[in-house]
Amino acid sequence: MDADHLSTLIRRINSSYLELSALMTDPAGMDFDRIRPEFERLEEAAAHKGYIDAAFAYAADRAGAGKYVGAVHPVEYLTRALGLSRAEARSRLQRGEALFAPPKPPPQPEGPAEDEAEEQRRRAAETERLHREHQAQRQARDAARKAASAEKQTMITRELAHLNAHCEPSYQQLLALALAEAQHRGLEDLRTWLRGRIREANRRGRTPEGRKDPFAAARKRRLSIGAQDADGGAHVSMYLDAAGLATLQAALAPGRRPGVNASVPAEEDQRPMPARLVDQLMVVVAAYLSSDSAQTRQGVGSVAVSMTAAELKGLEAADRFPATTGHLLGPGDILRLGAARYDLGVLHDDHGRVLHLGRTRRSASLAQRLALFAQELCCTRPGCTVGAGEADIHHIRSWLAGGGTDIENLTILCRSHHSANRDRRDGAGGLGHMDKDPETGRTGWCPPGGGQLEFNDTEFQQHSAGAKIRRHRGKEDPVSGRPSAG
Repeated sequence: MDADHLSTLIRRINSSYLELSALMTDPAGMDFDRIRPEFERLEEAAAHKGYIDAAFAYAADRAGAGKYVGAVHPVEYLTRALGLSRAEARSRLQRGEALFAPPKPPPQPEGPAEDEAEEQRRRAAETERLHREHQAQRQARDAARKAASAEKQTMITRELAHLNAHCEPSYQQLLALALAEAQHRGLEDLRTWLRGRIREANRRGRTPEGRKDPFAAARKRRLSIGAQDADGGAHVSMYLDAAGLATLQAALAPGRRPGVNASVPAEEDQRPMPARLVDQLMVVVAAYLSSDSAQTRQGVGSVAVSMTAAELKGLEAADRFPATTGHLLGPGDILRLGAARYDLGVLHDDHGRVLHLGRTRRSASLAQRLALFAQELCCTRPGCTVGAGEADIHHIRSWLAGGGTDIENLTILCRSHHSANRDRRDGAGGLGHMDKDPETGRTGWCPPGGGQLEFNDTEFQQHSAGAKIRRHRGKEDPVSGRPSAG
């Protein structure tokens, strides 16, 4: 690729967009009939960016682009350098892999072939299928370059995730067909068309032994929890195999009856059926969390809420407090969880730091985990909002280098940022490391080339008790994270 030519093209595109935006300062005064055809052409031209985005994401993956932002995974590069959401970053990487990564060989049969002739037949079939995969991928790339918008490509990638491992036609073949159809179908029509083809492909699919895959549904089991909305709730979706469905239905069945899990008599229970099922699910989950297994979970699977003593005394209905799960809970939510007035106290100094709790084993104790939650709330890597309940406890000075399991030497890091921490502190691989600010005691990230620590100042992290105390005491500059001049 000619990098100079690429640079010229991008500068030209950027200049054109700036000129175009300047022309649009007064859209009300424009002759719509005259500009309409041109903007339809602009939309057609913009459709090519979906292909370009996927190609660049694949190149970023191949280059290990996470190293350019002090991380390991290319998702981190796409989110931090390009400002994408994690969902969009993952979508581009998936599309890039589908369009450019060498197709994978078909699944292998379980056990040896019955005879040599059968083995030769199987190998010939593998070779033929792999050839079809390569051909389909080339067709998919051509179709993606021509007309498939980024929105259509994202939808196709999302829908193809429902394919079984042994589907027929294969993933690559269906991708090529879908991208070809995208040239003359609208988004919703394309989605309906593709879902029908996916159902048929899964129905026709057979294992290399020629049998229907009995574990196809189990391989696709999943559960996802969306982000909280303005009311504090979130959408939850899941896919279960038949056994999972039966188990869930049996567990929810008692909650279908009026009056069950309700504070009113059956005849006064006006809850719709979906709400009754949710209430029953919460009863099932609460029973597990309150069972004897809590003794062995060491706090994992428990919900802890952080608030200061002053906040507790002046509690108002609109207040929101962070939990270890990474969610914000209101007073009503906390009451429904059955939280006591003071389940655990964590003592802070006037910098918001948790006081020393003593040295333990290599793994942090439950008390230390709760203390770090109270102090830091979430992953301390700048820009991250993964809650303490889904993160690891990291030794700032590594255990192998003699670092102790003391509260001063511990911090919260999510799995992604934990793997991107360079314990040797030499900046190798473009990776930085976590360290303590000697003045404030706050944990920050040191870039691979050294320099001033960078702190996590996300809106979510500002809900931590440590941040609240620092703000209240006026001990910290909101930008640098260092003590203020006053």
